[in-house]
Amino acid sequence: MYDYFDEIRKCNPEIRLDIGQPDLPVDQRIIEAAVNALRAGKTRYTSGYGIPQLREALAEKHQVPVNQIMITVGGKFPIYAAIELCTKAAVIHPGWPAYEENLNYLKKPYQIIHTTLEDSFIPSFEILDSSFDLILTNYPNNPTGVNLPRAQMKELVDVCNDYQITLLADEIYSFLTYNGFTSFQEFDCENFIYIGSFSKNFSMTGFRIGYVISSPEQIKIFQNLQVHTVTCPVEFAQYAALEALKFEKEVYNTAHKIYAERKRIAEKTLNNIGLPFIPCQGAFYEFPKIPTDAESFCMQLMRNSVSVVPGIYFGDYPDHFRISLISDRLEEAVLKIKDVLEMQK
Repeated sequence: MYDYFDEIRKCNPEIRLDIGQPDLPVDQRIIEAAVNALRAGKTRYTSGYGIPQLREALAEKHQVPVNQIMITVGGKFPIYAAIELCTKAAVIHPGWPAYEENLNYLKKPYQIIHTTLEDSFIPSFEILDSSFDLILTNYPNNPTGVNLPRAQMKELVDVCNDYQITLLADEIYSFLTYNGFTSFQEFDCENFIYIGSFSKNFSMTGFRIGYVISSPEQIKIFQNLQVHTVTCPVEFAQYAALEALKFEKEVYNTAHKIYAERKRIAEKTLNNIGLPFIPCQGAFYEFPKIPTDAESFCMQLMRNSVSVVPGIYFGDYPDHFRISLISDRLEEAVLKIKDVLEMQK
């Protein structure tokens, strides 16, 4: 996938709808908090668990004890750590490529749960049994924007409890939903890991502040791994994150208005050109299906000034591509998509 992003950089398309990075600016109050923390000398090592103030604020937000929460170097680190500790995992497709990249890098066996547009990208959990000890979930989903219905969530929790499978819930897009959202935190899952982040919700991708919620025993293991690899999250960035929590509803409301309007424009235009897709239920992605090879289509589209991502990077989806709703020029971009599709007929 990163080779593809290298091609995008070389081509330098005018409208970029490829990367999963918010285009909204970081709130100035967060910037000021980071600057003030730097000036106050917050440039040292912190505890491997993170600064107490941020842990306490997040514990209050999620209604969990402080010893069940830990600040991490982005949301990726605890995902990597969970995979490091597993013996066999299940991954739902389409899905964020980093899950499989880490599984392959760590040489961990895994099985894919494939979903399709025709079944609304809702998975079946029939393959799960006692041979698995981890399932990786991501809702709202990247790249489909789909939320898992409550009935399927309960089914998965029951299966995980029956077979003692750890359920990892990557819910970093839960701040941005359009028809309500149910978190896996609402269920009684015996072996549970929750992943949160400040990257998408506050546009703080470069600050690299994430967090993980799990049992105190699991948190101790994660802390030990973090201390002996990346040491700790950046101190001044943690203080910036602490400040961000003070006005998160305001930031979320602003983001929601912008992304909801972009979603409306993109979906109206996709419908007008007749492409099948599941309307985005959360996050800022659309994953339409096309009647041609998506990889060659995406390359030609790139040469026509718009970049999106072929579906093959999210699983076995050669006739899909992902649109990130990270530009105000979505109508123009989708019309270019129509033009390129007509060229390929």
